[in-house]
Amino acid sequence: MFETINDTQRAETLTDRLVSLETAVADLRSEQATVLRALDQMQVATRDGCASLSEWVAGRLDVTRFTAKDLICLSRQPLTVDVDQVTDEAVTFDRKVLTSRLQAAGASPRVVANSFDYDLAAVWQRITRYRARNRQDEHAVFGDRYLTIQPTLDESTWRLYGILPAVAGHIVDTALTNRGDQFPPLPDGTREPRCRRNVDALTAICQDTLTNPDSDPDSDHNGAGTPLVTVIVDADSAAASNGTQGAALTSGRRVGPETLHAILCDGVTELVVNTADGRLLGVGDTARTIAPRLRRAILARDGTHCTADGCGSRYRLQPHHIAHRSHGGTNHPKNLTTLCWYHHHVIVHGHGYRIDPNTPPQRRRFTKPGHPR
Repeated sequence: MFETINDTQRAETLTDRLVSLETAVADLRSEQATVLRALDQMQVATRDGCASLSEWVAGRLDVTRFTAKDLICLSRQPLTVDVDQVTDEAVTFDRKVLTSRLQAAGASPRVVANSFDYDLAAVWQRITRYRARNRQDEHAVFGDRYLTIQPTLDESTWRLYGILPAVAGHIVDTALTNRGDQFPPLPDGTREPRCRRNVDALTAICQDTLTNPDSDPDSDHNGAGTPLVTVIVDADSAAASNGTQGAALTSGRRVGPETLHAILCDGVTELVVNTADGRLLGVGDTARTIAPRLRRAILARDGTHCTADGCGSRYRLQPHHIAHRSHGGTNHPKNLTTLCWYHHHVIVHGHGYRIDPNTPPQRRRFTKPGHPR
């Protein structure tokens, strides 16, 4: 008990010290802004051959361009409100900068004074609300829009980044959030963080766009438009590594055992084997791994909904092999069950969960990756 009290008191003392240091930083930064105002009037950046005052400040003070811009903002837009009258608390440098930006955006003195009652995120929102946007600004923002998707060298992962205009960004964010919120929790009851749900939501939306029921007369309404996938397999490497090496798509992208399971589970595939003597052998005909008639029969048997316990979704239903084909599983109806896109793509082939074969056919439960069956 004594140690707990001492730890609490020490934590309070250190917290007070931390806050006082931040206050000192704010005072020093404010003094820097005052000095910088005078130097700006003397046009020191131009005299020293710098392209901008921001460049000059960043170089002379050895700070980031973000800190330099904050100092310039505060030097050119000093606070017009009496801080001591609107708040009894010490004002940090970040708050002074945002208050200065709020002033520059055209907010009234009353709005500026009331901003001290809000956190910094809310002040940012008010800055955006008051900042003027003319047609030239809007055209510039629209012209700067871009979205880039870039694979790594082996295409094992892809990076997605870009800039979206306000309305487009809101639409995309809302669409991803709404689709991600429709996904059920993981089998252990937890939910994926939003950033990961966004990935799954984007994939699902794009897959819906690529799906055209009229393009494939043999497909059912939930699994239409499955593309042809060609897998090139180096027989020796694949056999020696248990499938972790030696398999790739025609694009050159390497694929591992889980991706092979997903391809063999549902899709239109053709397999090309590269033998030790360099010969390429086409193995079997190009065909669906699960025949359309069998797909329809499995969906009808399972009530045209996902058989995962507690799910019942009808979204992009797909037959799934309970025992993987690479582990000896067959296309026999007893080895097939119906899963929605989320449980099939994310839970099974994404996270590596496996269906417990001992669970009831209409209430399938999952075992965690690595868990013995």
